[in-house]
Amino acid sequence: MIRTIRDLSSRHSTYLNDQNIGQRPPDQPAPETPQSQSPAHPLQDGDEIRIGNITIRVNISQPEIENTLRVEQPDPLPDRNHLFAFIQRLFQREQPEQLPQFLDGYNIHKKIGAGSFGEVYLATQQKTNQKLALKVLPADENHSSRERKKFSRELDNNKILNHQNIVRLRDHGFANGIFFLGLDYCELGNLHDYITERRRPLAVPDAVAITLQILDALHYAHHVQLPYIQLPNGEFTQGQGLVHRDIKPSNILLTGNRNQPTAKLADFGLAKSFENAGLTDVTISGRHLEGTMPFMSREQVINFKYAQPEVDVWSVAACLYFMLTCNSPRDFRGEADPLLVVLQKQPDPVQRWNPYVPKPLADLVDLALDETREIHFKTAQAFKAALQVLNIN
Repeated sequence: MIRTIRDLSSRHSTYLNDQNIGQRPPDQPAPETPQSQSPAHPLQDGDEIRIGNITIRVNISQPEIENTLRVEQPDPLPDRNHLFAFIQRLFQREQPEQLPQFLDGYNIHKKIGAGSFGEVYLATQQKTNQKLALKVLPADENHSSRERKKFSRELDNNKILNHQNIVRLRDHGFANGIFFLGLDYCELGNLHDYITERRRPLAVPDAVAITLQILDALHYAHHVQLPYIQLPNGEFTQGQGLVHRDIKPSNILLTGNRNQPTAKLADFGLAKSFENAGLTDVTISGRHLEGTMPFMSREQVINFKYAQPEVDVWSVAACLYFMLTCNSPRDFRGEADPLLVVLQKQPDPVQRWNPYVPKPLADLVDLALDETREIHFKTAQAFKAALQVLNIN
């Protein structure tokens, strides 16, 4: 099948590999129905389409070719019936935002993220002149009680955590109808974007260095003392150790030297005490299955409410796999139900997607992801020790 693109009377031009392929004259109004006299241009794998400051890289998959690296994009291109709406959404993203000035004591600079919890802004705290990532949740009925509980859980967990490889809570409160968390701002962004922007895997020593830092953060989190844990009946208990339950490249933030960044684990909104597994109120029922499937172990899917530290260790191994291959361990392409992929498919060997990964490291990552019987590495320290034995510099 030949795939083509044509400009539909756009105002700002469409570029294919830096060649202008059409636009309407500046004095001509936009037609009510998109149309164009410009020719259709065939697309090939690797072509780049540019519309304003939005660039789309064409990826035409060829399933019969098994020895090439594939890069999973966070937002897959929709089918042609929705392509025009997709392009419209891209232009909407280009429009400058009206930045809210909703918190006294903060200067809001720009929006840097969003999710079910609300939005994240880069802000400067006036009293300290420190840049923070301001995570906010409006206190309105548009947010479900589940989202508010997740936000509250992240606040409670971050109050406890104090480690160089965990994003620190610097401020929190409620003002002008807004719940907010002031968190460390990591200027290099998240690991997922860091890798996909490079369009190639990390060097092996860099990938291992980031992994060791996150394993240090996990070892700390899995042993931290928890003075107050609220149970569904409103009572409080004590415990030890938080299991994160949503470790993925986008929840690993980077700061400092771009060539040797410091990694920080973020978003403890799903974290809970594993000593009191089953007593707190996060469940796996129906559409409220939490976490991110490509980086979730089968054990976590089956026993989400009773998750133990090894599910976090598996997810760190999956992140290392991503750093080495630009892919998640299981292939989700063309599958209707991601849950079935996790339950039925085994992870692909590392060297299937990157044969240049040293075999001892590839074998170790494959072992860490093997769930034939159970997760191999039960603790962060055990996986860290196994990586250090390889002496990768």
